[in-house]
Amino acid sequence: MVGDRRDIGIDDLLRVRDIGYSYVPKGARLFSVSPNGRKLAFTMHRADPVSNRYCFALMALDLDRPNDPVLLDAGDEVIVESFAIRGIKVDYGSIKNEAPVWSPDGNSLLYLKQTDGRAQLWKAGLDGEAAQLTHSEVGVDRFKLSHGGRKIIFSDRPGIRAQEQAIAREGDQGFLLDDRIAPYSSSRPAIRLPQPERVQVLERGSNSIAPASPADIEEFGFPLNADPNENMLSARSTDGATASVDRTTPASYASPTIITVADAKGRKSVCPADACTTSLLSGFEGLWWTGREGELAFLRREGWGGGKLGIYRWTVGQSQAQRIYETSDLLIGCEMNAAALICAQEGSEQPRTIVQLPIRAQPQETVLYDPNPQFSALRLGKVERLEWRNENGSESFADLVLPYGHKPGDKPLPLVIVQYTTRGLLRGGTGDEYPIQILAHAGIAVLSLQRPPAITASAGKGKSTAEILKSLSDDWADRRSIHSSLMQALKIVTARGDIDPSRIGISGVSDGATTAQFAMIHAPQLFRAASMGSCCLDPTSMMIYGGPGLTEEREKWGFPPADGPGSGAWQAVSLAVNRSEVMAPLLMNLADHEFLISQETYAAYRRARRPVDVRIFPNEFHLKWQPAHRRAIYCRNVAWFSFWLDVNAADIGCEPDAAERARWVGMRKAAAG
Repeated sequence: MVGDRRDIGIDDLLRVRDIGYSYVPKGARLFSVSPNGRKLAFTMHRADPVSNRYCFALMALDLDRPNDPVLLDAGDEVIVESFAIRGIKVDYGSIKNEAPVWSPDGNSLLYLKQTDGRAQLWKAGLDGEAAQLTHSEVGVDRFKLSHGGRKIIFSDRPGIRAQEQAIAREGDQGFLLDDRIAPYSSSRPAIRLPQPERVQVLERGSNSIAPASPADIEEFGFPLNADPNENMLSARSTDGATASVDRTTPASYASPTIITVADAKGRKSVCPADACTTSLLSGFEGLWWTGREGELAFLRREGWGGGKLGIYRWTVGQSQAQRIYETSDLLIGCEMNAAALICAQEGSEQPRTIVQLPIRAQPQETVLYDPNPQFSALRLGKVERLEWRNENGSESFADLVLPYGHKPGDKPLPLVIVQYTTRGLLRGGTGDEYPIQILAHAGIAVLSLQRPPAITASAGKGKSTAEILKSLSDDWADRRSIHSSLMQALKIVTARGDIDPSRIGISGVSDGATTAQFAMIHAPQLFRAASMGSCCLDPTSMMIYGGPGLTEEREKWGFPPADGPGSGAWQAVSLAVNRSEVMAPLLMNLADHEFLISQETYAAYRRARRPVDVRIFPNEFHLKWQPAHRRAIYCRNVAWFSFWLDVNAADIGCEPDAAERARWVGMRKAAAG
């Protein structure tokens, strides 16, 4: 009941029970349906800022008795992912999405579980008895059931340990400075990737592990690519037919994509329906055979700026596809089961739930499990979707969140911009550092901005990926497009009369941080305060302290040199080479593995005697993952914006301590002159 609701708090957001990580790449699986179609298995995790650990849980849900899952195993670690970036291993900070796998008899589950810092293969029975099956010294990467369920194929990469040992020996003679070293992260060389997989086979019911045969390796296939642009969806039917999403120009990720079908004899056909062709803006997110002969279901982005999702049904040989469901919510990790899709669904005000969507009739979702029922008892800010075009004609959108109970005619509100995706639960923006609903509870309106598509999304259809990336940096064209969307959004919200245009703050992590610094330069004195979770796009940081690998990559992208002829182009994007009046009071919450590239901007602020505060968090990466750090960042961002935007947020519980407040007050006095 509305009368029983209470104000949202920091820990309500931080301690949400998550089914999968906040970002789930297309093609990734979150669930596993039992062989008889009666049960669903999945994993969850929940942050605990007090212990600075995560609660991990393996769950099984009886689809005949939903909303009452059974806990089969638990732990206090999560798998934090690393990726191959510029040919080296980079710890990224995201939590791995991994669906458990049922045994053929449906009586047990196989799954990956972090144990003593390594991912290992485990087995749990429906009776809750769990056992560790592998003891890899580098951790298991992935696994698959084979031979009718009699064998488990799994892989690890022992070459990582061999490289670590070789690097340790190299240190005795001095590390060679080459593209393995990213100085902003470490003076120690990184592991080169990709490393060959060691594929092995474990006989179920025994401890016997043997090398995989060539046939096993072929069946095992390849891992999902970390780059979503490289994950092209495919599905195989029980009669041997295949369906796939293919690019019309394979070498260009900006080219349109189509659905292609091949029957068991290899005869191919292309779906002719308009819905079966998409652009980068409206790409496919899922593809499944329904169980009826020749019938496919697919999920695609559509609507203004790709802000909606549509589920379609198409039968091979027909000229049209039928849309059977459309939503502004996020649908991810969907699995087909008995002519229905089981998906994780989340809305702007609703954390992830498990829903069932029938595909033969007009779907009405059935909630199978809500892991966060307490969320419905919270008072949340009102969310309003805004849509517009930027100066390039790109469809843009954002969500405006106003404090709970705010009414037309009330005192105009300060505003904080959060970026750079606004799909699903409005939690903390990309990187999850700016708690949107907590800011709203503090009396601050929030503009959650969706980054518009790259300017080459339509114009670059025939270009190679390398050509597209270079064109984005020509006169910082893509940055100007994003800035245009942001400025148009601010015109819309400030024209309403309920936003105070003299009290605007901006925030961002990763690409969002670059948008923030670009906005400060090109809309000087518009922003009263700024906060970044990573920083910064500066000449020395990018072209020197990034190391040889980063420098070479950015040169290929068309970035200007750090100095000399052409270096003047940096003034359009770098705070460090700009005049002091563009430098809004800046807070930086930085990972220890990235903070060095912030120092050019930090030094410029110090020289100009402009307000700047920097916190460095240990054992953190591009995305901060430790619960205690995430809570501290949430709170400090609320306190920072409250301080500079003149908001009394004492009841939030995020007031700065005496020393921090004194430091900020001193900054404000010095800035005032």
